[in-house]
Amino acid sequence: ADSSVDVINPSIQIHKSPTQQQIVSGSNAVFTITVTNTGDVALSNVMVSDPLSPGCDLVITTFIAGASTSYVCSVTNVTADFTNIVSVAGTPPTGPDASDMSDGIVDVIDPSIQISKDPALQQIVSGSNAVFTITVMNTGDVALSNVMVSDPLAPDCDFVITTFLAGASTSYVCSVTNVTADFTNIVSVVGTPPAGSDVSDMADSSVDVINPSIQISKDPAQQQILPGSNAVFMITVTNTGDVALSNVVVSDPLTPGCDLVI
Repeated sequence: ADSSVDVINPSIQIHKSPTQQQIVSGSNAVFTITVTNTGDVALSNVMVSDPLSPGCDLVITTFIAGASTSYVCSVTNVTADFTNIVSVAGTPPTGPDASDMSDGIVDVIDPSIQISKDPALQQIVSGSNAVFTITVMNTGDVALSNVMVSDPLAPDCDFVITTFLAGASTSYVCSVTNVTADFTNIVSVVGTPPAGSDVSDMADSSVDVINPSIQISKDPAQQQILPGSNAVFMITVTNTGDVALSNVVVSDPLTPGCDLVI
């Protein structure tokens, strides 16, 4: 009499990709899960389980030898780092279940950038220069690349930083020359994080152009008087500019009584 023995090698494999990803806080972690029957027999009741992302769970009633399936799933509104572990188990015709597991690491980042322009308000005399100090800070937790400062009204203020480390800060001085009219100067900055959309910020500074001037007149321009009498003058001081003046001093060396302080 004879008896045949069929030796089987049941096995299953699961893979979760990417194995590591960076995402911006509040966005979604997206995975591709691939399940493959790497054994030589069909498996039944194949169950994919992912406790941290239930949307990744899957049941395959019958999974023939050599078969493979892939699908995409996600975890929404992620705000903290986590390691996402997925497992699979399937039942062969005989023997214990075949199983496997795979993990995916999610690194949550919070990229941000800040720019300031000082002074926020300045007064300058028409025809002079408006001088600014620009400060750029990486206020996020990851390095930014291609950081670009743009200031359309003050091209000298434009600036490029190839790599800007987390927590880094830089300041520099720039100017607009020969300013003859009021303007609001707006500077912007944008940088690219390792994941997610570019981050940006802007700041403005107002420049008030002033035209200070003063005029004095003394009347009469000519007078005749008798010896021993008094010479009487009318002095008129006029602020002919567009701003208030302080410490206005009228000085008349030959007639000290005409001196005046406003």
